[in-house]
Amino acid sequence: MTDTTRPTSANASTSNSAGTSGSASAKTSTNSAAANNLAAELRLTPEQLAERMKNRHAGHDVEGDAGVAGVTRPTDFATLSMLQRMIAGQLYRADDSEIRAASIAGKSAAQAINRLDFDDDETRNRMLAELLGTFGEGATVIPDITVDYGFNIHIGDHTFVNFHSVFLDVCPITIGDHCQIGPRAQFLTPLHPIDNVDLRAAEWEYGAPITLEDNVWLAGGVTVCAGVTIGADTVVGAGSVVTRDLPPGVVAVGSPARVIRELRQEA
Repeated sequence: MTDTTRPTSANASTSNSAGTSGSASAKTSTNSAAANNLAAELRLTPEQLAERMKNRHAGHDVEGDAGVAGVTRPTDFATLSMLQRMIAGQLYRADDSEIRAASIAGKSAAQAINRLDFDDDETRNRMLAELLGTFGEGATVIPDITVDYGFNIHIGDHTFVNFHSVFLDVCPITIGDHCQIGPRAQFLTPLHPIDNVDLRAAEWEYGAPITLEDNVWLAGGVTVCAGVTIGADTVVGAGSVVTRDLPPGVVAVGSPARVIRELRQEA
């Protein structure tokens, strides 16, 4: 994927000079800490979660915070805004003013793109490059496109996205190179508490990223749910709902999508 990532203030990532193995180890540690923190918070009452947020922003150490979303010390979590918590897959409130402003900006930009003359490719591509976190070389997005924010969407080189795509990008949505995305595809990263009904009623939510590796083909009307990775070269049949990871090089169909066969490699 060509590196055309647009930097944003919402980007909480940090560089790691320890090399590839060090970066992978740090990422695994961070992901584990984030998962543990989320699991702990999902067991809290709304009042307990509010108190936890208050302690963080007061600079008090809170058990389980270290390593979450690039945080190196427990007290560092106090610096995370609701928007940063959202991107990191932690519980957040969508009525936060920064989140609302980012959402309105993204939706307005997508609306402007959708109103362009269909043959104005130059303007459309320029505006897509401004809206999306990454818009790869030779990529094509056919309107209409619907986004939550835009900056969490990363589309690789020579990838084609057909009519009426929906990207609910509270967490990153990463689509690799040479992918084919059929009409009315939906990428849904938001999640809501299930068992903790009080937390859900209090409008706390979270999300999980979606990743499509290179050369994936999603036929028309496919829905990809939060936390899913689809392996390289895999084909997903029309109308399927992908609720779990799919391995590389298979054909999957259905709701939920299930692998029906491996791809046949030409001799």
